[in-house]
Amino acid sequence: MEHMLVYTASKAGDSKHGMMRFREEKNVLGLGLSTGFHDRYFILTKEFLRLYKESHKPEKEWPVKNLKVYLGIKKKVRPSTCWGFTIFFENDKQEKQQWYLCCDTQQEQREWFATFLSVQHGANNLWPSESSKVRASRIQQDARLGNISLIPLRGSENEMRNSVAAFTTDPLTLLRDL
Repeated sequence: MEHMLVYTASKAGDSKHGMMRFREEKNVLGLGLSTGFHDRYFILTKEFLRLYKESHKPEKEWPVKNLKVYLGIKKKVRPSTCWGFTIFFENDKQEKQQWYLCCDTQQEQREWFATFLSVQHGANNLWPSESSKVRASRIQQDARLGNISLIPLRGSENEMRNSVAAFTTDPLTLLRDL
């Protein structure tokens, strides 16, 4: 987050452009066939993400408001690098697309992700306030006991007592009834 804050503070404008590797999921006859990763030039502005292949006209463009961007790519997709995104597009007609973008470096991935966030949400609404950061760090600390992650208990107080009681029962007392 710190690297992304530094990048967004130092960059001029709300756009980004550059080469990334692109792979689109094509649903041909329900087979889910896909192409491999190919180098493409992208331009991200406040309104659109544009993909260029070999001409000055975009081959494809998507409205940024309809994009959901997730860090990472599933292993079964066999990304060309580990610095990638999974992007989902859904328009008003319920048409859906999914594709993957790979960056060459982690810094490049951070820059693209920071730009996506700032374009979609505005530079002032990206990061939690100081009070929520403190609360979030306190929650994370409470969720660990040494090196052991704790699982939150659910249910009524009596249900929790009964489930914990099963762990505190001496195993030999269970065998007495046999």
